[in-house]
Amino acid sequence: MTEENKIEQLLKTFYDASDIPLPEGFTERLEKAIDKHIAESVTTAPIHQKTRKLFISISSAAAVILLCAGLFFVTDKTSQSHAIADTFTNPEEAALAAEQMLTLVSAKLNQGFLPLDKVKESMDKTNELLNEKLNQ
Repeated sequence: MTEENKIEQLLKTFYDASDIPLPEGFTERLEKAIDKHIAESVTTAPIHQKTRKLFISISSAAAVILLCAGLFFVTDKTSQSHAIADTFTNPEEAALAAEQMLTLVSAKLNQGFLPLDKVKESMDKTNELLNEKLNQ
């Protein structure tokens, strides 16, 4: 008999448990133990889940309060240090400076929109071709 056959026969004897007698009332005790374990896990689980949900809720509320308080103190300091001061004493000079700034912003925006004109032209051509094909 080869060694593989010996191992195979040994494993078969371990696998075949029909020859082993069970003690009297073993299955009933096993079922009761399983039922007891299931009942304990069902009754303790909701309490644990409620405690966990409460902890998460309280932690979330505390984090929001700390965040709001931190933002309040940070913005309060920056608003005091960067108070807007009136830079012009003459209203006509202020209006002229504002007009110059708005003209500069308008010129920069127009420069940024120039490449979009080419895109608009190509889209118009594409729309015309699509309309021609759809109307045929």
